[in-house]
Amino acid sequence: MLCGVMYGAAYGSSTTSILVNIPGEPCSVITCLDGYAMARKGRAGPALGMAAFASFIAGTISIFGMAFLAPPLAETALRFGPPEFFAMMAFGMTAVLYLSSGSMSRALMMAAVGFILGCVGVDKVYGRLRFTYEVVALTDGIGLAQWSSGFSGYRRSC
Repeated sequence: MLCGVMYGAAYGSSTTSILVNIPGEPCSVITCLDGYAMARKGRAGPALGMAAFASFIAGTISIFGMAFLAPPLAETALRFGPPEFFAMMAFGMTAVLYLSSGSMSRALMMAAVGFILGCVGVDKVYGRLRFTYEVVALTDGIGLAQWSSGFSGYRRSC
């Protein structure tokens, strides 16, 4: 049922992407490129039809794929320990460095700052506070909205 809701929202946002070049969902950003160009050439109907057909086919394939692959993936994920988590983090850092353009030192600093900011908040395993310094607003971690609107945390009274 949740997959149906997600696919419905994704298809619904393709309509605004094609007709007015405004994606409603992140997955519809690419639809803006081709669909809006087709709509400007007077081919909005075929663009909407292709989006509906592609959404149906992709949704059907992904639901069957998830039904068959979810149990083995869950079993594999439950076997993960500290070495596997470290390997995943190392791979993520390597991917950031590989995909970055420009200075390697800037990319390394970007990854390190992201890693440090990701450590703030409640530890998901043990439930302990990490790097919150008794500021209640930091218990959920540091979100992008806090940085864009200014940080206004307050101290916890003990």
